[in-house]
Amino acid sequence: MEQFDNNEIEKKIIEAKQKLQTLSSNYRENFIKIKKNITIEVEEIEQCIARKKEIIPEFDYKSLSSNSLGKDLINLIKKKGCVIIRNVFDDDQVNIWNEELIRYIEKNNYNKDQKQKADLDQYFSDLKSSKPQIFGLYWSKPQIEIRQSDRMAKVK
Repeated sequence: MEQFDNNEIEKKIIEAKQKLQTLSSNYRENFIKIKKNITIEVEEIEQCIARKKEIIPEFDYKSLSSNSLGKDLINLIKKKGCVIIRNVFDDDQVNIWNEELIRYIEKNNYNKDQKQKADLDQYFSDLKSSKPQIFGLYWSKPQIEIRQSDRMAKVK
């Protein structure tokens, strides 16, 4: 891999910006348009907060399983790019998985091991309380059962 010093990097950035400016003569107009769209989105979020309405669309799993999602909700989900789906699994099953996960964590000295590996973490290094590596939990039995469940397949 090619190595650059800071001056070379800065020079390459300037060259790239100059090249981009020649490719698109309306970059200022594009910036203004994007800024306007972002401002509108921010105002919508502020209005939702003021009205104590959901910012992220959400619905209950039953609506998905009965195919009763309205077009307005589907369009809102597409616009926002995210959604919260409630009650995908019943409380009893969630409690069973939680208990099993607790036993898994205790049996494998997970918390102790993670403290020892804290400096190795590349994903959660900005967390203040600790630096957990979640890879070990990803392959726990509850996590595998969740990912392989019919309900999760329907959600996806």
